[in-house]
Amino acid sequence: MVNVQFWLRSLSVLLEVGVVSLFLNAFNVLIGFILRSFTSWFTDIKEKEELGKKTELLELEMIKLKLDPHFLFNTINNIDVLIETDPEKASEYVFKLSSILRFYLYKASDSVINLSDELKYIHEYVELQKIRTSNLEFVNLTINGDPANKKIAPMVFIPFIENAFKHSLDKKTNAIVINIEILHDVVHFQCKNKKNLFIDEHSEAKGLGDSLIKNRLKLIYGDNYHINVNDSEKEYLVDLKIPV
Repeated sequence: MVNVQFWLRSLSVLLEVGVVSLFLNAFNVLIGFILRSFTSWFTDIKEKEELGKKTELLELEMIKLKLDPHFLFNTINNIDVLIETDPEKASEYVFKLSSILRFYLYKASDSVINLSDELKYIHEYVELQKIRTSNLEFVNLTINGDPANKKIAPMVFIPFIENAFKHSLDKKTNAIVINIEILHDVVHFQCKNKKNLFIDEHSEAKGLGDSLIKNRLKLIYGDNYHINVNDSEKEYLVDLKIPV
């Protein structure tokens, strides 16, 4: 009888130890699974964040370094014509074009540049566009204020100006008005153009999309900027304020 009780007690202890051991093993397996899952999840999140950052940076670089080939080819052709009729003027425009190309090579890839460099680029771009028409009133550019000691992201305004020229093909009218006002800590940019209602949707006058331009502004300035776009049937107006 004693032996039976002894063996029953021994069996009970063994069962208890087995259950505890099984529970501990299962618990360890569960903890290991949770840790592996968390590590994998965290790694996936980090990889997605890095991929998102790389995509955003690539998008920024693509916008900044977008040199319009039609503008370049048209400018070279117009300068070529001027060489025969007005060599001095042609030389002046060659200097402006080389200045613009230097800006693309040495300034556009920077995160911030001097506001004066951006304004110089805009002025020379507008001057080169004027070669294509004898109408001095086709475009009106006004810059007010002192850009000294102020910084800005490169190529912030120029996509809107490029689009204005691409969508204002009627050079017989005062089609484009650009106003830039430099205040204490803000630059107020306005660009208005009359639309050409007969632009072929497959033509070169497509320009850089508004959503892409706005996305770049968002990536650079977050919520620290203000933009208002008025797109009517006959006119397009951009009103933009950014900190400097």
